[in-house]
Amino acid sequence: MRNFHLLALCLVTGGCVGTTCDDGLTIELDPPLAGENIYRLEITADGTRTVCETSDTNSCSFWTVWGNENHWGSIVIKGTPAVVEVTVSHEGATVAEGSVTPSYSDEPTEPGRVRIEGCRTARESVATR
Repeated sequence: MRNFHLLALCLVTGGCVGTTCDDGLTIELDPPLAGENIYRLEITADGTRTVCETSDTNSCSFWTVWGNENHWGSIVIKGTPAVVEVTVSHEGATVAEGSVTPSYSDEPTEPGRVRIEGCRTARESVATR
């Protein structure tokens, strides 16, 4: 029902950006990593560990790496894990590592997004080396 009301609001106001609800956590890599490199990512979310490489992100079913040919900027995790540990390595060297304990809210975490009641998101950052 909430998507119907949101759709009606968007039609009346002339359109909306980001009107779907996907609970999740965005972890910003700060600063972003060089996009031409292949990185090994280890993500442990609430005790469940997943390992992938940026050359094959399809092998990770519950998270996505966002970037382009110039940089890898963020990791988006579906769901609302309470604790997430991130390790990013390149050619055997750790280039980013951190643990986050997100505070979820139904307020948008990105500019231009519409607040959706009950949609829980959070945005955290992990420093790169």
